[in-house]
Amino acid sequence: MSVSPASIRRSKLGEGPHWDPASKTLLYVDAPVGDLCRLDVVTRDTTGVHLDGLVTIAIPYKSDPNLNVITLDRELRKFDWTTSKSEVLTEVDKDKPTNEFNDGKCDVTGRLWAGTTGEHKDAELIQKEYGSLFSIDPATLKVTAHVTKMNLSNGMTWSPDNFSMFYVDSFTRSIYSFVFDAASGQLSNRQVLVDFNTKDEYKQCGYPDGMTVDTNGKLWVACYAAGRVITST
Repeated sequence: MSVSPASIRRSKLGEGPHWDPASKTLLYVDAPVGDLCRLDVVTRDTTGVHLDGLVTIAIPYKSDPNLNVITLDRELRKFDWTTSKSEVLTEVDKDKPTNEFNDGKCDVTGRLWAGTTGEHKDAELIQKEYGSLFSIDPATLKVTAHVTKMNLSNGMTWSPDNFSMFYVDSFTRSIYSFVFDAASGQLSNRQVLVDFNTKDEYKQCGYPDGMTVDTNGKLWVACYAAGRVITST
């Protein structure tokens, strides 16, 4: 396997890549800078818009590729690339004003899942157990908290059959698995799938971060502070 830079633009902390087949561009964020980015993978040129805050998620609307759902600090927003303006859809963790959204994705039904984290300087200096994992219904914008007392909410993905969901807490260096009901959006039977602290081959792999799954059900996990991508089944 070979690895090469996809973009000419350099990021301080590039995260949340999401391929948009409608516009044939890769959406991603330069999180601490507050830049929402759209990459043309052919020319390797990036169009960016600066937002006032921590932006961590960018996912296109199915109805219009110029509309993205994004997160900014604790807010979920709708962003319009044609005007570079956004509107607030909802807000979470109102009782924890220093919390911020981190990673998020949509499940097979279009329901958005996104996690929060407490105030932190890095993966080791963090307000412990301040984060939660939420789902947001796209039709009603109803927010549901599924997992609480998380530390550094991060990558998530689903098995190809959509019967399992996987979720990272970077602070504990753990990947969790849940039984997932796509129709109701409910999680159950939480288990530790991978513990980087106890699995010998992962002890030097930093912190699990972004994550996806391939068609064979194999997890691909980006490791923060290690410059690695690992696979796990």
